[in-house]
Amino acid sequence: MHTYSRLLVPFITSIARECDVRALDAAALRIHQKYTGSSVRPLEGMAEHVAYVACRMPATFAATLQALNHLKQVIPTFAPASVLDIGTGPGTALYSSMLTFPTIGRGLGVERSAEFCALSEQLFASIPSMASSCSVIRGDLERAGNVEGSFDLMTSAYVLGELSEKSQDRWLAFAKERSKVLVLVEPGTPAGWQCLMRCRDILLSQ
Repeated sequence: MHTYSRLLVPFITSIARECDVRALDAAALRIHQKYTGSSVRPLEGMAEHVAYVACRMPATFAATLQALNHLKQVIPTFAPASVLDIGTGPGTALYSSMLTFPTIGRGLGVERSAEFCALSEQLFASIPSMASSCSVIRGDLERAGNVEGSFDLMTSAYVLGELSEKSQDRWLAFAKERSKVLVLVEPGTPAGWQCLMRCRDILLSQ
């Protein structure tokens, strides 16, 4: 396990204790089925959201951290002061961003799930560097209309592929106008690759 992944263990353990073990096991099976189908289905109830954190958050964290470290190598002078993460879930990409770029003093997540909003707030509270600098707002990811201000870094991890192409276009336009650097992370599947290539082509055309 990555050193920074170990820092997630106390957070995951603390929220898992709030749920019945058998309920978590059943929820973990349900979310596995939801994420292995042809399309991802929304999570339901706190048990499924906690099971997501326990089962999928560490791998998502590792993939996002790798992408951000690559960005740091490609643009070694990049020192963002702010980051916006869309579809922030439990705060995975915000955590990865602040570990990669200690210069970040403001982090904002946009999330449509009330359960993930609550869990992300718990994550922020458990990590001193995030407690005073990170926040999350609940918003409809299909619209991209409830975020104010501009950001040095914008991230989207395992999110755009779950949205309609029209919504993807809205967020790409948002990124072009109101962020300096955009980092996209998608699953290593044919669908994930196609989503990334579509977004890449749109951004290059602009």
